[in-house]
Amino acid sequence: MDYPGIRKELLAVCRQLPANNLATGSTGNISARDNESGNIVIKRSSVPYDVMTEEDFIVVDMDGKVLSAPGGGKPSFETPTHLALYQADPEIRSVLHTHIPMTIVLSASRDHIESNLTPTSRRLLKRPLPVIPFVENGTEEMAVRVTEAIRGNVGMVIRNHGPFVIGDSIQTAFERTIALRDASELYYHMILIGKPSLVPPLEQA
Repeated sequence: MDYPGIRKELLAVCRQLPANNLATGSTGNISARDNESGNIVIKRSSVPYDVMTEEDFIVVDMDGKVLSAPGGGKPSFETPTHLALYQADPEIRSVLHTHIPMTIVLSASRDHIESNLTPTSRRLLKRPLPVIPFVENGTEEMAVRVTEAIRGNVGMVIRNHGPFVIGDSIQTAFERTIALRDASELYYHMILIGKPSLVPPLEQA
């Protein structure tokens, strides 16, 4: 029940978050679902990325009950939102929540983060990511609002907080988050010089 393979993958991504300007300290969280058992492996709350080990991931069931916590501590404060996403879509295998600075900047004044800026961002993000009004983290309202907004999308953004991105694998969720970071930076600079030029949506490409 310790899922060493999942823990190893999650740790590998976590160690890349600060270097890629996706999160700092112990902020943000990541989880993955074990396809066979349906249990969720999620980052322990308040553990800094630079000292994190494979033991800092906690196994919970779909009701949030802790099944394994070899490093002690509690699961991420935002575990209810992760669980709500998994419950809403059986195809989701990983959820990654980060605090990308430029995405947060754009969320303060935009209702969506544009994705059709380059062929790569269009391919990975599929369509613009919706931005929802700020909601207190760790609450049931947050779980409901995030799940509603992400339906039909690969991610969404909470205004003044940051994005949640999903994937059918841990690596996919990470690659999409990198794409969102890059798209946010491009979108910001494009807005500064005028109306951004967009590539055709995938449906019309």
